[in-house]
Order: sequence, then structure tokens, then C-alpha cells
Amino acid sequence: MKYVDAKGKEQRPVRCAKLRGGDDHIIGNGWYAVTGNISYASGMIVWGETNLILCDGATLTDTDGIWVQDSARLTVWAQSNDEKTRGRLIVQGGQNKAGIGGGREDVNSGGEGANVEIDGTADVTAWAGGTNEYALCSAIGRGHKDSNFGTLKLSDNMLVRAGRGFQSAEDSEPCAPDKREEACKNNWYAHVQPCDHPDSAFSDIDDRTHTVDACKYCLQGGRKEAHDFGVRTRRCRVCNYAQRVEITFEGNGVPGEMDRQKLAVADGERLEGNCYILEGHTFKEWNAKKDGSG
Repeated sequence: MKYVDAKGKEQRPVRCAKLRGGDDHIIGNGWYAVTGNISYASGMIVWGETNLILCDGATLTDTDGIWVQDSARLTVWAQSNDEKTRGRLIVQGGQNKAGIGGGREDVNSGGEGANVEIDGTADVTAWAGGTNEYALCSAIGRGHKDSNFGTLKLSDNMLVRAGRGFQSAEDSEPCAPDKREEACKNNWYAHVQPCDHPDSAFSDIDDRTHTVDACKYCLQGGRKEAHDFGVRTRRCRVCNYAQRVEITFEGNGVPGEMDRQKLAVADGERLEGNCYILEGHTFKEWNAKKDGSG
């Protein structure tokens, strides 16, 4: 069972158990995979060092929260970064429970938050389950206002949308990179997903790649990205970089020599003057074919 790590590299755990949904709700100390659409109505309990892989095309839906016990750690992974196919985790906390993290104050260790990591390309949506504002449960974190939040770690490429919309994404908005974890803990709703770098500052490296200098929503600055050139505009659709076209010259039997040239046609650059000279003749134009039919 493969997964993509925080550096975008494909990895494979030694063993991986497939989750079935229903009553199979206690997991711990191992690797687990979601391979289809499954659901839990009575919540999930996580103990020990636990890793969860969201396979492509799969969705795990939990309507009573994922309680990560105090000394446990839950790390969530996915198999790819394709928005159309990547697996998803959707969690609604139960009464006075965090979506992911602390359970109920009177039942689950006082609602203490635990250790949660969302890595690689995972797509996670979580709602707190508090029935009133007094409870102040976290989307990802504590289960009660007097409990600690626990720890939350997000890989650098993650974007977080968070808000106070109870059981909805209303009023949510992207968070600044240094506020991502805090937003998940202090709001009822949080959506964590790989960032596609909207409104980012880009700079050019060469004809093939550019880099994200500073993204407003994640910490993935400096990652190389391939240009996406428009066929007609000959400019990158992301950073507006003008495509360079390399031209080589052939005298077609005429004496002379010319070096290769790289032109940005979108910037209005033109070929340098002709250096092929044929006595008694006047240069007319360049052509892509020897017989002039190009």
C-alpha cells in the first residue's frame, strides 16, 4: 500500500490493515488504509503510534469524532496530489467532542487534545461537535474549553481554511502560514489540504521552471514548478513568464555563420540581422524550410 510523504516521495509501509467501517472503530500501533467509501457512526478511538493512509478515490466519514488518546499519535497520509482522486477524511465531532483530538470532558479523559499530524497530500475536513459555545471544542484539538489543545503538526505544503461556521464551511477563509495550526485548534471548522499556491509570488529560474518565492497560505516557498505555457500567448499561465524559443540557422548553401538565438516572442523580441552573404543577391526573409514553403 503506497503513500506520498511530506517531501512528495512515494513510500510503502511494511504492513497495512484495511479499515472496514462499522464496528471496526478502535485502531492503534500500526498502519491502516482506507480503500473505499466507509463510515463510522459511533466514532473512532486511536491509541499508540497510528498511521492512516487515504487511498485514491476513497473517503472515510466519521460522524462522532476521532478520539486520539492522550499518549497516542495519529498521522494521516494520502496516495497522490490529484485533487479529483485523492482520498479524503471527513469528521464531525460528537456531542462536546473535537472533530479530531479530544473526546468528551466527562467521558474521554477530560477532553484533552492529543498528537495529530497531517502530512504529504492528505485532505482532511473536521468540525467540532460542541452543542453550545461554552464547550468551545476544536475542529482539531481539544474536546472542552478547559482542556489543553494537544499538538498538531502540518506539512509545509498544507493550506488551511478555518472558521466559526458550526457544522458548515461558511465564514471560513485561508489562514496565514504561521497561523494554520492555531486556526484548527481555535475554530469549529477546519479544512486541511495541499496548497495549489493561489495568489503566490513567483520568480523565474529558467526556460523550464519557476519557483514559489512566498505563498500566502503555506510554507512551501522555493519549490520548483513547471511552467504552463499558453499555446497562443506563449506565456506561463501561472507566473506570466515569456516562453523562450531557440532558433538555429542554416545558410542553405550561402556562405556565412550565425550563432543560435533565444527569443521571447511574447516580449516582442526579434531575430538579429542576417550574416549570410551571397554576392549579387539581396536577403529577403527567413524561412523554416529550404524551398521557402515554410
